[in-house]
Parts: sequence; C-alpha cells; structure tokens
Amino acid sequence: MELPPPDPVKMLRSWMEWERGEATPGRAMADLKTAGLRQLLESFAAEAGTGQAWTGQVGTGQVGTGQVGTGKNSPGQDGPGKDGSPNEPSP
Repeated sequence: MELPPPDPVKMLRSWMEWERGEATPGRAMADLKTAGLRQLLESFAAEAGTGQAWTGQVGTGQVGTGQVGTGKNSPGQDGPGKDGSPNEPSP
C-alpha cells in the first residue's frame, strides 16, 4: 500500500494544538505520525547527506545525557509552561 505524501500543514496544526494545550502529547504524536512525520524527517536526513533511513538505532554517542524537566513544566514534559512561557532550563 502506497503511503500518502507527508502533510506539513497538518503536522504544524497538530503541533500548535499541543503547544496551546488543546491536545495531549499522545494525541499530538499520533497526529504527527499519521500526517507523515517519519517520511518528512527521513527526507530531511537524506537531503542533509546522511542518505540513511531510520534503522531503529540511536547513534554511537551517549544517550540520555540531557536533562529532562528542568524548565517550568512538570518533569518529562516539553512545550510551553502553564503560564505560556517557553520551557527553558532553570539557572
């Protein structure tokens, strides 16, 4: 079965709904997936010169070294804070 081409407009709409708090992270991810985010990212990676499709493996660098939940949101949540401010790390 042929997949439809990625729909960046649909992806942006889903992303913005999530940023405004109108969609849960799970709903946003499902919408991004059905709108073709994987195909779009794979095409960007190919254009960037990697020429590789996703293999299910993360690169050889250290994984998990970034801090999660250091902003104004609850731990593990990305996106704008409840007050509408961006999620920026605390000093």
